[in-house]
Amino acid sequence: MAVVTEERVQHIVRLMLKGHWKGMASREKLAEEWGCHERTVGDMAERASSVVACRGKPIEQEIDAALSDLEQIKRMALDNERVIVDKKGDAHYFAAPMLHDAIEAIKLKMDIRGVTSTRRPKDAKPAEHDDEYAKLSKEERIVRLKAALAEEMAVEDGSNGMH
Repeated sequence: MAVVTEERVQHIVRLMLKGHWKGMASREKLAEEWGCHERTVGDMAERASSVVACRGKPIEQEIDAALSDLEQIKRMALDNERVIVDKKGDAHYFAAPMLHDAIEAIKLKMDIRGVTSTRRPKDAKPAEHDDEYAKLSKEERIVRLKAALAEEMAVEDGSNGMH
């Protein structure tokens, strides 16, 4: 349910950024389309509005810096070496990449770029909580919404160059 809510909030963000959000008319249309109450769509629109309000270069610069840091962490993890000193006192170096750390850095980069799938396997158990989003603090929500906005903007920037 939380993934669906996030996707819907992101959809409303896109509508707002493109100037297609028409207030009550859009609310009514989406409520009918999604089969939910207009108040629910209104709540999602408030979240989307927060994302749009937080939009700006500083978050983009933060994301770029985070991506750069993650790339450095990945490189360091893959370039890791171990040293063994034999009985004669000679040092022998060999590659010992820290694959787990490298994979985690790659996963985070892909999440930031919006490439990682949010689909759950068919045999996965349903989430215990209907709406994880409701349990997040305001700061955690802002972080997630900013990340979603940056992801959407990156996708839009990428697709604009292809037309």
